[in-house]
Amino acid sequence: MSWRDNWLMFLPPVWRIVPPMLLAALGGTVLIWLHEEAPGSFGANLAPLVWCALGAGLLVRPAQPLMVSAVAMGMTALALRGVWDTVTTVDGASWNVGTSVRTALWGVLPFLALPAAVGEALQTRPVLSRRLYFGAVSLFFLEQGTHRALGSSGRPAEALAFLMVSLVALFAAFVAERTLLEARSGDPLPDEPVVVTARQVRYLDEPTPARDEVPANPTTGSPMGTQFS
Repeated sequence: MSWRDNWLMFLPPVWRIVPPMLLAALGGTVLIWLHEEAPGSFGANLAPLVWCALGAGLLVRPAQPLMVSAVAMGMTALALRGVWDTVTTVDGASWNVGTSVRTALWGVLPFLALPAAVGEALQTRPVLSRRLYFGAVSLFFLEQGTHRALGSSGRPAEALAFLMVSLVALFAAFVAERTLLEARSGDPLPDEPVVVTARQVRYLDEPTPARDEVPANPTTGSPMGTQFS
């Protein structure tokens, strides 16, 4: 994989984790300021633009590992902050089932999101990293839906929408190898169902050998596996 497929390939492997960390810190700081510190409706009007910019970045193929890693790091920080705020601000009398469920989801999320962030940045296990990422996204929206369903405000319509997004993300985790294979090869896969083998998954981690690296057929002198009529 070259820098044309992944902008992080410009950097040595040990430095590829730095840009996602900086982007996650910058985006998280801006969003927190917009939601909690910005005056009046200023933050409420600009916050959706930040999310739109994030979504646009995910559509650019060379930027996907960078954006996915940054989002995963942001979810990790948000989950740790959520657990800390819940434990330190909610007293025993106010603790209920919804609080327990949300705290459990926040506690599990970093164990999915942080390995996903590191794996996406380093591209060591891209299929596993992308599955962990979508699993973390699914847990995040499940937590948001639970909060709206079991919280004191009781917003069932919003809760249902978040739960539907959670299911979509969970489905994406199961088909991550198919989407990555299509992106790596550059050719669309057939519409009919296919079985992705372990060898195909390993292909994502192995560079395509050059023609002169393919062993020659001792009989014909041409590369092994090729035939000429």
